[in-house]
Formats: sequence, C-alpha cells, structure tokens
Amino acid sequence: METIFDHNITKEEWLDLMGCELDKDEKSEYFELTDQVDAFKDLAYLFYHRGDEKKAKKYIDKTQDLDCIASFWRTVKHP
Repeated sequence: METIFDHNITKEEWLDLMGCELDKDEKSEYFELTDQVDAFKDLAYLFYHRGDEKKAKKYIDKTQDLDCIASFWRTVKHP
C-alpha cells in the first residue's frame, strides 16, 4: 500500500495535516487504521500542501469515490 511515508512526509507536514506530533506510535496506528482509499486521500492532501496540485489530483482521483473527490476539492479550495 502506498502511503505518505513513501513520500518522505516531514514531522512538520504531519503536524499540519494530522494535527499531532509524529512518533512511532502514531506511525504504527496510521498503518493499522488506514486503508488504501484513505492513504490516497492523505497523499492528495500532502501533495496539495506541498503545492503540487497535479499530483494531488492524481491521488484523489485514485479513490474513485465521487463524494470523496468533491469533498477534497471543497476542503482545499475553500478552507
């Protein structure tokens, strides 16, 4: 499963996106609770946060969930 950890998420990015400090327990819990669809959503948020809207679109589209896709764009375009 591809996740944000495959793309070298920083501690600062983790804090911005997840709202808590990154430690080994958080990372372990992430893998326990995250399925591939959620991982794609997290990747989309990570790349949008990094300013790469093209990659964000690539990952959110991989969810193949129209409600999820619409919600993502509403969230990032209208914070």
